[in-house]
Amino acid sequence: MRFVPSKSVAQQDIQSLHRIRSQAVAIGTAHANQIRGLLMENGLIIPQGISSIRKSIPLVLEDAGNKLTSMFRELLNNLYEEMVHLDARIKTQENTLESLCAQNEDCQRLLSIPGLGILAQQHWWPPLVISVHLKMAVNRLIRDLIKNNSVND
Repeated sequence: MRFVPSKSVAQQDIQSLHRIRSQAVAIGTAHANQIRGLLMENGLIIPQGISSIRKSIPLVLEDAGNKLTSMFRELLNNLYEEMVHLDARIKTQENTLESLCAQNEDCQRLLSIPGLGILAQQHWWPPLVISVHLKMAVNRLIRDLIKNNSVND
């Protein structure tokens, strides 16, 4: 039986940051869906996508001709402000992840893999630090990718 070493405090912090960021993204998506649904019930259609909601809500709130009640405008404004606040939290958490990654050699090696960005590789990073076997496998993968890319170029 193989035992996995316990996570360090730093690894637990990174994992907590990922979970909190993931939850904030899910809440933001739920807010966007709720806003779209509520607007549809009031006869206003907004295209799918959080970016279209971010652009449309201020315009909807300012448009006096859309016959939204003042109570609904206030509720919509509150939801929009929560989305803006969540966006700021998510950005702060992403900046923290980027700074942590800049300080970690394993993380930098993962970033060298084509198509693997900061957020995707961050999910690999904490277990990578734990497992020596996984570290060796990733090193082999990176060597193979570099070798294959140099052959294909």
